[in-house]
Amino acid sequence: MFDDLGINAFVSKGRNSISELQQAVENIFASNQKMMRTDLEYALKNRAILEKESYDIEALKLLSKGNTVEEISVVFKIQNTSPSGVSSIEKRIGKFKIYFKATNNVHLISISKDLGLI
Repeated sequence: MFDDLGINAFVSKGRNSISELQQAVENIFASNQKMMRTDLEYALKNRAILEKESYDIEALKLLSKGNTVEEISVVFKIQNTSPSGVSSIEKRIGKFKIYFKATNNVHLISISKDLGLI
């Protein structure tokens, strides 16, 4: 969003969003520097997670549409996407949960949408 849309700040909804929004406006006005929440900035600095294969993003998209891991496996098998096994898909989704410190699939999808991954 910073590169494509030219935004100067990103503040997500949360407990401290009002103070973060105020700080973002003040920083941009004073120094025209870009600003992002520190936890999001950390996630974005690690390019490995953002450069994941389209496989991972597709799995997250299907999960966000309410598909179970078993249903995602069937879709991947139909599309000849590999790996398509339930265990492999669970492991990939599990890695995303660990990386983003998500407590469950709903939380993972929420974080993924906030970051613009899906």
